[in-house]
Amino acid sequence: MSFTYQEVEALYQKKNIVMDKASFCEKILRKTNGWAAGVQLAGISEERNSGTLHSSTSFVTEYIMQEIFVTLPVTTQQFLLQTSLLKVLDPELCNILTNRKDSYEQLSELVDLGILTIRLSPQNRPFVTISCWRKC
Repeated sequence: MSFTYQEVEALYQKKNIVMDKASFCEKILRKTNGWAAGVQLAGISEERNSGTLHSSTSFVTEYIMQEIFVTLPVTTQQFLLQTSLLKVLDPELCNILTNRKDSYEQLSELVDLGILTIRLSPQNRPFVTISCWRKC
């Protein structure tokens, strides 16, 4: 599940978060791929710091590393690190990169748990990780 532009804008308006730039919602959406937690964290950071998009995405990156990544099993951490440079996570390519045979299952589990990964389409096998994860 991911936010649309209209949902991001509505969330920030509801929380009375005033953006410095008109493109703030678009940038947050692009950086987080609409990932609900990322959108909310960026809003919290903006609210606290009245800062720039950079400070908001740094806040999201810090959250990902300290609250999500370190809690994952080591094998999942290794999988995410080994595939982190890919924009599209094709299971077969992930198998080659990671020397595994279960990348499709690993990716499906990450999607089901809502952890850093989304499906490009319900019918297709390709996945993507949220872009702020690739920049961690």
